[in-house]
Amino acid sequence: FVFRMPNGDPHPFPWIRVKISLAFGRALYPDPQWDLLEKTWEQMYPTHGLAPAQQQLLGELEDTLADFIQLVLRHRPTALRGKTLREVFPLADRCPARLRALYREWGHTPSRIFRTSPCLVFASIGQARADNAIAPKTESRLLGKVLRQWALMKIINS
Repeated sequence: FVFRMPNGDPHPFPWIRVKISLAFGRALYPDPQWDLLEKTWEQMYPTHGLAPAQQQLLGELEDTLADFIQLVLRHRPTALRGKTLREVFPLADRCPARLRALYREWGHTPSRIFRTSPCLVFASIGQARADNAIAPKTESRLLGKVLRQWALMKIINS
């Protein structure tokens, strides 16, 4: 499934989709975690057993990935009013170092988590999980607690 390349489908197949995501992560949020994730992905889904034509295609796609990412990142679409993705994304707030710092901060002042945007909360907790700073069960409990608190706050404020 991961290597299935359906004819005529404009969407990238799963294996290269993950590689594209890793390349965007590396470009937008530099951090060693992307190399570790890529190594894990390649260990889980090695290409050495594929047909030579498939291996060649994957190699060609990987060879063009850096140029593709730069093309997308330099693009200034009308929908973004001529701005690039770097100019519209809150990159500094979402970089791994900032997400790690937020998670540590919440350990000292847990109530601050509820004054943070949901997107940033999920990103910080996700980063903590990716760093193995939080166990899966703890992550699940924390997200459940946060969601319940937000729901309660919404009821109280409406």
